[in-house]
Amino acid sequence: MKIHARERGVSLIEFALVLPIMLLLMLAVFDYGRAIQANNIIINMSREGGNLVARTSATPQFVMAALASTSSPLVMSTYGGIVITRLTANADDSSQASVVAQSRWIGGRAVVSHIWNGCGTWISGECKVPTTPPVVTLPVLMLKQGDEVYAVEVFYRYDPVFSFAMPTEANLYSLTLL
Repeated sequence: MKIHARERGVSLIEFALVLPIMLLLMLAVFDYGRAIQANNIIINMSREGGNLVARTSATPQFVMAALASTSSPLVMSTYGGIVITRLTANADDSSQASVVAQSRWIGGRAVVSHIWNGCGTWISGECKVPTTPPVVTLPVLMLKQGDEVYAVEVFYRYDPVFSFAMPTEANLYSLTLL
């Protein structure tokens, strides 16, 4: 079957009209895929951080540095932050807990904890907690008096590569209570 020159020209015009739209869709899918990957990485970082801080004698700064070193392809030193808060339950069957200690990773951007943001003085990444420990309400947990819980929060500012797909940055967040 012979394709006439006119039909070939029509096919070329159709292809030229459809190609930019297909490329835009592919780039948008690529950008959303990178955002989902970044979110999965910070979720895994907070979970692993909870495991490390609760089960080892390592300092919070060491744990946070170890977490950040495993965050590739994310650039945690520029766009990320980590906060570890140690809490002690106040009463049985309660979601109330006192803040015992709070550490903020010194290798990344300064972030504000969603668990407790009342630290007035930071010294080398460690919060100077008031002598009367602040009380916070933890989501979903029912604790026994004296139980110790660690809250590991990971923050990441995701900047899209293509602004037409996601016009603004996305502030990703993950919290693990362990």
